[in-house]
Amino acid sequence: LLFLLLQLMKQKKIQMEIMVQIGRIVILIFLLAGFILGLTIAYVSMSGNRKEIELSAKSASWEINSFFEKYISLADTMALHPRVISLVEDNTTYEGLKENENFPETMEYLGNLAEHSDVILSTWLTDIDASVAMISNGDITEKGFDIESREWFACVNTGTYILTEPYLDSVTGEAVVTIAVPVSKNGKIVGIAGIDVSLEQIAI
Repeated sequence: LLFLLLQLMKQKKIQMEIMVQIGRIVILIFLLAGFILGLTIAYVSMSGNRKEIELSAKSASWEINSFFEKYISLADTMALHPRVISLVEDNTTYEGLKENENFPETMEYLGNLAEHSDVILSTWLTDIDASVAMISNGDITEKGFDIESREWFACVNTGTYILTEPYLDSVTGEAVVTIAVPVSKNGKIVGIAGIDVSLEQIAI
């Protein structure tokens, strides 16, 4: 009888050890499953955040493009205006600028465009041959104005509009970009139409 009791106790002990081992394996499996689940959730969350960031960046880019498109279009309109083209094509000297019949209406036109939006700091027109710029506030640059050293003069080489790097306006201190478009007649670039646009009021 004693022998049978010892055998029974031994079997129970073995069964307990097996149960403990199985329990440890089950716990390990649960821990591993939890870890994998946590990684999966983190990955999905990061993917979602990445998508949100990408969407936000695309939205911001779209709004910036939309913001500038209307002013690029306005500069294109300036460059195609008959009075603007005639003035910079016909005039070849600094002294003859104000004597040109298209000068008064062109200056009025520039002033009206500058009032088109609070974002526009100024509109202007350059006559390449005469090396002079006419500005919407009524000013005219001094004789010998160095047009070719300006960043926006690059539009003459590209044949299309240029958007300058942002800079601080010397008068207002605002962050500004310049949109410049070449003025052409019969395939020859005779001037540049430009708009100085404030970046202070961009709402993204």
